[in-house]
Amino acid sequence: LAALTMIIGNLVAIPQTNIKRLLAYSSIAQAGYLMVGIISESIPGVKGVLFYAMIYVFANMGAFAVATHVSEKQGSDEIQDFAGLARRSPLAAVVMTASLLSLAGIPPLAGFVGKFYLFSAVMGQGYTAIAYIGFVMSMVSVYYYLSVVKVMFLGEGEGLPDIPVHGAVKFTMLFTMIITIAIGIYPTPLAQMAIAAAQSLVQ
Repeated sequence: LAALTMIIGNLVAIPQTNIKRLLAYSSIAQAGYLMVGIISESIPGVKGVLFYAMIYVFANMGAFAVATHVSEKQGSDEIQDFAGLARRSPLAAVVMTASLLSLAGIPPLAGFVGKFYLFSAVMGQGYTAIAYIGFVMSMVSVYYYLSVVKVMFLGEGEGLPDIPVHGAVKFTMLFTMIITIAIGIYPTPLAQMAIAAAQSLVQ
């Protein structure tokens, strides 16, 4: 079930042209990664699940904050309408990039650490095949995440409006990005809390 969830979620996300649908199918794949940790039936596995679930919240919140803000300002959720976002709204483009790369598991962002914990735990219990599937599907996700980044930074965006970010939306974007980067660089505090919770749950 974990393998099917990762494979279907990632493969169906590839042809999407709508950013919210892409993120929705990506979320299905993320659920598959979480299930990998459960397979191990161990404290490290549960630790990985708890850690990854927390960092996923911030990365996904950042991505949806940008997608929703752009949609409200432009009246469109289409990826092609994110063209030139790096010029029209630099903060939104940077936050979206950090969020997507974290979801893909690219270091030094938090998603990399989370997937490392998950895949290490399941491999430690001898389930190497599912770990390899998870790794390959993570590489597949890099393709469609980077396709969005490419549009934002290399797309022309002619005729599309500037999209300033203010107030609560700006705070949300900055907060989620800072947490995503900070946990990737220094995961120890959250990892310690996750393993303490895992020990109480498993034992």
